[in-house]
Amino acid sequence: MPLAPGDVFAGYTVVRTLGAGGMGEVHLARHPRLPRHDALKVLRPEHSADPHFAARFRREADLVARLSHRNVVPVLDRGEADGRLWLTMRYVEGTDAEGALAAAGGLLPAGRAVRIVGEVAAALDAAHRAGLLHRDVKPANVLLAPGEEGEPEQVFLTDFGIAKALDGGTALTRTGMVLATFEYASPEQIESRPLDARSDVYSLGCLLHRLLTGQVPFPGASVMASLHGHLTAPPPRPTALAPWLPPGLDDVVARAMAKDPAGRFPTCRALAAAASAALADLPPAPPPPYRLTLPSGQAVSTADLSAAETEHLSGLLRRTRFFDLPPVLPGDLPEPRTATALHRGPARPVTVEIATATTTRRVTADLADARRPPEFEELAATVAATRPRVRPAPPPPPPPPPRPRPAAPTTVTTPAVRPPEHAPPVPTPVPAPVPVPTPAARLPARGRAARWAVAGVAALVLAGAGGTVWLLGRDDPAGGDGAASPGTTTGAAGTSDGTTDGTTDGTTDGTTAAGTDAPGAALAALPRSAPLPDGAVLVSRELDGEVDLLAVDTATGAAVPLTTAAGADVGAVVSPDRRTVVYGNVTEAGGELRAVGADGSGDRPLFTAPLEGCADPGRPAWDPVDPTRLALTCAGGDGVSLHLVTLDGAVGPALATAPALGDPAFSPDGTTVVYWAGQDPERDGGSLFAVAAAGGDPEPLTDEEDGSDADPSFSPDGRTLAFRREIVGGQRGIVTMGADGSGPRFVTSGSFDQDPVWSPRGDALAYKSNRAGDAAPPGDQLWVTDPDGLDPRQVPAEEGVLVNAVAWGPPAG
Repeated sequence: MPLAPGDVFAGYTVVRTLGAGGMGEVHLARHPRLPRHDALKVLRPEHSADPHFAARFRREADLVARLSHRNVVPVLDRGEADGRLWLTMRYVEGTDAEGALAAAGGLLPAGRAVRIVGEVAAALDAAHRAGLLHRDVKPANVLLAPGEEGEPEQVFLTDFGIAKALDGGTALTRTGMVLATFEYASPEQIESRPLDARSDVYSLGCLLHRLLTGQVPFPGASVMASLHGHLTAPPPRPTALAPWLPPGLDDVVARAMAKDPAGRFPTCRALAAAASAALADLPPAPPPPYRLTLPSGQAVSTADLSAAETEHLSGLLRRTRFFDLPPVLPGDLPEPRTATALHRGPARPVTVEIATATTTRRVTADLADARRPPEFEELAATVAATRPRVRPAPPPPPPPPPRPRPAAPTTVTTPAVRPPEHAPPVPTPVPAPVPVPTPAARLPARGRAARWAVAGVAALVLAGAGGTVWLLGRDDPAGGDGAASPGTTTGAAGTSDGTTDGTTDGTTDGTTAAGTDAPGAALAALPRSAPLPDGAVLVSRELDGEVDLLAVDTATGAAVPLTTAAGADVGAVVSPDRRTVVYGNVTEAGGELRAVGADGSGDRPLFTAPLEGCADPGRPAWDPVDPTRLALTCAGGDGVSLHLVTLDGAVGPALATAPALGDPAFSPDGTTVVYWAGQDPERDGGSLFAVAAAGGDPEPLTDEEDGSDADPSFSPDGRTLAFRREIVGGQRGIVTMGADGSGPRFVTSGSFDQDPVWSPRGDALAYKSNRAGDAAPPGDQLWVTDPDGLDPRQVPAEEGVLVNAVAWGPPAG
């Protein structure tokens, strides 16, 4: 019967069982006289009764006992008790190489693997000099113990031909005698030919392959397939499974595992020396300077780094063989044999992009997966920690000279349509709109305006200092200048003839008592409906030459049109209560900002008249706290300026001015506006800035020199910004970062992804992308992903493509 804890055998007290197999058992046992624990191996009675086996057992035990080597587990004693042969060996407290593989995720760093093989090689050569073959070199027979303070781990080889297969592994047998574990057996062992030291060289080559790649040399679907591989297949190449390894290791394994023993290394130490030399043969790194793409998408040149920093980076590039790596790791590499510990946590993908004067390499690796260069995490951390040289912010351009104020508008008094019953009719002053001259159209070759251009009406979209503008003045069909005729009202209040439009009670919204046309009244006058569902995203879809605004269900792709009038309806913005939508309408007559209920009802102009001092407003942002005001851009001769504008048309002072500026976005608390600005009016984006809504100096969040940023969007909790970044000749996609500009990183890339917007709950991002998908036609379509970019999916659509921006909006209040 098997021994149990507390049993006494040959004077040793069993503490616990360490292992058991077909040949016997291994126990941790307390020495009968000395204060120590030994490994007690006890053979099964049937093997102990075999006189030939017993003689071989005693002979080999004596040979190992005479070995004195730092890497050999010594035999301490042997004997026979109760009809069973036994021996004791030093107990090594630690793990074996099989356990080390599991702990490391399935494969070991090449440096550690080669060092372990070097120590095992020393033990094997010592045994060969003593006339002893091991015949069962495998990870389970390589014991590892922590080194003393400051010392490397200790490596021991055990089981020199004694009591084989005590770990229960599959083994080859002949006349009842175990010869070797088949996965590491040499061809001559399999064929029962005479053995010499070169058989152990073959097995050591198999061990090296397993430690480096996580795979046995010939895994096979069956024992016979593996045996066939050892007998006939060419030796495997470690770099096929671990492409970051030096190619010289392929040559080492190939020679160690030669079918003909004469073609192998003459000694195990020769194999180990060749492996060490191959590992040290690093490829030369391309000469600096390098251009590093940070997780934020910014690019930093090593010309800005110290010599020591550049040298450290160059060393990491050599050790990881970065410029020889595949684009994705692990990609389609097979899982190591020890796969139980392969994924010990969620995936941790990181991307490193480095360019030289002649090439650019971009590699994405999962740091939670062992199938990558061990130094890749250090390389990614080094790149991420690199700080660009601090450049002083350029001084803001001088503000444009004040425009002469127009003469006071004439006032035309008309009776209110339906005064309240409790008050007499009150005359309502209506300012005659100020005529707005229409500037000559300038079609951009590229730049921001090109993003707003719509087929069939592109000539109506103007480029204003790099920003997109809508023409607010409409050409009168009869040749007028676009001003309203005396006696009519225009704007959010009602229709051009003073009648009601889109209201539920027939009253005139937006006309109040004289002198009280306040922002609150203008807000109340906006068309409103039931809130837009939280799962609905607003898009502008082009189909058959028309561009209409639709509410699209992000789960199913079901679309409900909100606008169907002639022209292009683009640039939707959702009100804080999700009941109203503001958008831009572009027709042959010009363009204007309009408002419509979230269900498509009550479509009308947003403002009562052109904005004074802001003839060319861009797409606005709605203040989530004070819904009576918007942030929008105004184009002028000296650049583009950012203003707060109330719904009654009052334009506040400029918060920021730049040659190019656009895409304002409010923080959820309404205290901050983020926007992009740059010095190049022809560039589609620039740096991101944040400015207090109350006024103050803008603070830079990103650097225009390292990428073109645009389309900022705050998460509902205000902690994170998502935006589009494009690096000329490099990476582009959606980036997220802290609202203070910290920790930027790409969450999508590889296609032209743009216009990101957060879901009302902040658990998803919607964006427009031209990447290929199977749920919608080719071209720009709607995509949704989680905030980490790990699960992008295309929203279904049967026809058409998206143009312009996407809107999701805040949660319904």
